Amino acid sequence: MLKAPLKPAFSADHIERLCAKGEVSRAIRLLKQHGERLQDWAAVLEGGMRQLRYSRREGELLSIIFNHRPPCPFSVPDLLRALISYGDIPGFLKNAHRLGVYRDFETEIKAGIQWLIDHRQDASAAAYRRKFANFV
Repeated sequence: MLKAPLKPAFSADHIERLCAKGEVSRAIRLLKQHGERLQDWAAVLEGGMRQLRYSRREGELLSIIFNHRPPCPFSVPDLLRALISYGDIPGFLKNAHRLGVYRDFETEIKAGIQWLIDHRQDASAAAYRRKFANFV
């Protein structure tokens, strides 16, 4: 006989500990598994997101925004600019494309594609050139 899979343990303390460690994505998945609304946990999640930003994990934060759309204290353009400033050009291009942020980033996108070419990542450069063709 098959048993239904058990849901992971859930408590406010557990969610707060996860967020304090920067494990916001895991906390969000747990909240969703238990039918919780992310808006009701905005303050706790915001603390975790601030931890991610402090730890220079903007790429992970952008992934959370893309996958879960939680309330976020940071703007997507500011997070993308942080990726550029840290030199994470592939991460910048990936997130700019999947979040549909093109306006005001045309120069950075062109420079990012050129960066890929300069670093012998021609296949990636060609792929991003196609993806951004209508926008830059």
